[in-house]
Amino acid sequence: MTRLLKQHWNSLVVVAACLMAMFSRFVIIPPYGLNSGQWYHFGTFVVAIAIGLWLVPVSLWSKKKYVFRWWLLSGVCAIASILVFLHYTSIIDSWTVTYFKNDRVVVGSTLTPDAKAYKKQLAEKGEPVDDLSLLRDYAGRTDAVWQMDDIDRRSHSLAYWYLGVLMSLGSAVVTVTQAAYSQSNSK
Repeated sequence: MTRLLKQHWNSLVVVAACLMAMFSRFVIIPPYGLNSGQWYHFGTFVVAIAIGLWLVPVSLWSKKKYVFRWWLLSGVCAIASILVFLHYTSIIDSWTVTYFKNDRVVVGSTLTPDAKAYKKQLAEKGEPVDDLSLLRDYAGRTDAVWQMDDIDRRSHSLAYWYLGVLMSLGSAVVTVTQAAYSQSNSK
């Protein structure tokens, strides 16, 4: 059993990366702005399948002669995962606000005519106006504050970046461990 595990631990890492993509909660899930959370769960499933496809190159190119390529690819995947993660956290912070019980909602960039007039009125009175205060004044109705097509576009973009984070992190884990496996392989 131990020999079998030593022989195939790189394949087990791919399975573990798939599970990480499906069940990981250290990446903030974007707000459910696409009418239902089922799309995020389906997207996570697709990412897990895509990470599982790493089994093919992991099985085909596990010899020591491929170690440089695996280290190079792992470096690229690690850097890409860091950049994708940082971009995602940046847009989740700027495109969402925490509104109720730590739930985030997606905000737009283009105000509705009514919200634009209301914001101007508050600014003339010298009252501070930010996205959260506007949202509160409109009782949480994002569609009354921002253009819906803008909110939908941002919601879709957040969903794609979220899935990209999961894919890039899973790929980085797989390629780094495969590089280490190839390095230790005697063949």
